[in-house]
Amino acid sequence: MRRIFNRNTVKLSYSCMPNIQAIIRSHNTAVLSKARNGESTTSKQCNCRKKESCPLSGKCQAASVVYQATVTRADGKPNETYVGLTEGTFKSRYLNHNSSFGNVNKSNATELSKYIWSLKNSNVNYSVSWKILQSCKAYSAKSKRCNLCLHEKYVIICHPELSSLNTRNELVSTCRHRKKHLLYKK
Repeated sequence: MRRIFNRNTVKLSYSCMPNIQAIIRSHNTAVLSKARNGESTTSKQCNCRKKESCPLSGKCQAASVVYQATVTRADGKPNETYVGLTEGTFKSRYLNHNSSFGNVNKSNATELSKYIWSLKNSNVNYSVSWKILQSCKAYSAKSKRCNLCLHEKYVIICHPELSSLNTRNELVSTCRHRKKHLLYKK
């Protein structure tokens, strides 16, 4: 085998492949260019198993959004609306709402769940529809403000018809997104 595989017949080099630094640099530039162009780094906008049952018509993976839930009663009384926000994906917040609708122990988690439980106790049929009002950035340490919380408060104050279930004590609460940017002992 020495006649076939020797120094003159086989060339092996490590320099034909890019090094780790070059791989990381090219990946970072690709991700940053997508972010600058407004493209999402994740290609999926919906991960529902049944696409027709998606609460937001195929956009349930949207993150950092202010959303609105409209509760339509079957008995003909006026609809009630609730405005909320999430820094994570809408789908995870939606699943938390559904959990509070089905678990009696979580009936006081939000004003929306309190209203749903009052309808259940009255034996009134209802349906809940969801929509995204605004997509905003969460707390930024540079600007020292949270556009997500500010937009939710703006909607509650200036458009009360969009948030009939929200209580006014939500207006004086501090930003919960700020804590992760603070240096403190847990």
